[in-house]
Amino acid sequence: GANFVVTAGNYKMPQQWTSDGETEDERTTDGGENPTVDAKDSDPENGAGRGASDKLSLEDAVAVAELPGVQYCSAGLQDNARVESGNNGWFTRMHGEGASLPKIRRAWALSHGRFFTEREVEKAQDVAVVGSIVSQQLFGDENPMGKKITAKGHSFTVIGEIASVSWMVPATQGDDQFDAIYVPVTTAQSVMRRKSLDRMTVSTASTGEVTKVSQAMGALLRKRHSLAADQPSDFMVATEAHKSLAKGGMRTDVARAVVGNVSSLDKVTL
Repeated sequence: GANFVVTAGNYKMPQQWTSDGETEDERTTDGGENPTVDAKDSDPENGAGRGASDKLSLEDAVAVAELPGVQYCSAGLQDNARVESGNNGWFTRMHGEGASLPKIRRAWALSHGRFFTEREVEKAQDVAVVGSIVSQQLFGDENPMGKKITAKGHSFTVIGEIASVSWMVPATQGDDQFDAIYVPVTTAQSVMRRKSLDRMTVSTASTGEVTKVSQAMGALLRKRHSLAADQPSDFMVATEAHKSLAKGGMRTDVARAVVGNVSSLDKVTL
């Protein structure tokens, strides 16, 4: 299938299948071809022409998940955070996500433990999954399972660790994927004191559904956000293949091969 990212914001330009003009922290590398819908607060005068938006919601994610052709949808928000355990600390990214995220991230494997469940999301429980980079910084070679970590003044119990199983998406410091921690999106809303989402990551059952699903998502979200025909979208949809190339989250030799040999980036699975 394909992966999309939907991000939130006010756009002066029409929706495009590109991440040109986005700021660095908006781009994601997924190791998949998933669409992502992002919602992000930013300066209304930035290069993308996007202003602050708080329209993307958990209810939007539920509605998107029910669209024909959508396989999985993970509602998300994120922020920078210092994570501590005992005397060790590390600056990284905290991601609030849905329980389906590991099913979307094809480059992931759980090296220890498990990801959180739908019930833990519903209950906004204080559990966390750490990326392999964070785990190494905090715990060295120790098994992180059951360890306590603190982020944004909140304590979490580590229930899992994720690592990369793809040579195309290696774990590196600052990659915002394996150098990150993941908590239930509902827990993140409480800890970050925010209700709106930054993004939704969506996977399709088939690459042949990419265009159809992206158009359906756009129409659905515009309707749910009560946007008139002459109003710009307050979100943007892009495939993560585009985002990976734009960010440089792919090995240089792989990126060259993709650009040189693939006619449509919307059909690339990382």
